[in-house]
Amino acid sequence: MIKCSPVSNAVFLLVYRISLLDALLPFDAWCGRAPSTSNPADMPSRNDFETLCRMFRAVNQCDIPLPP
Repeated sequence: MIKCSPVSNAVFLLVYRISLLDALLPFDAWCGRAPSTSNPADMPSRNDFETLCRMFRAVNQCDIPLPP
């Protein structure tokens, strides 16, 4: 069961549309929330590149130069 009343309007619209698709074309959709501290994708926004690189055995190559 999905509460379908999140604080974020964007999250509500996403869950609503997935629910509509699931009603029309049942595909066993599953949605869940990962707390920020458990989500590796949030580490760059917290400037925690060291931990992220260690977790994935990666090397930080610093910024990527973009064309103007």
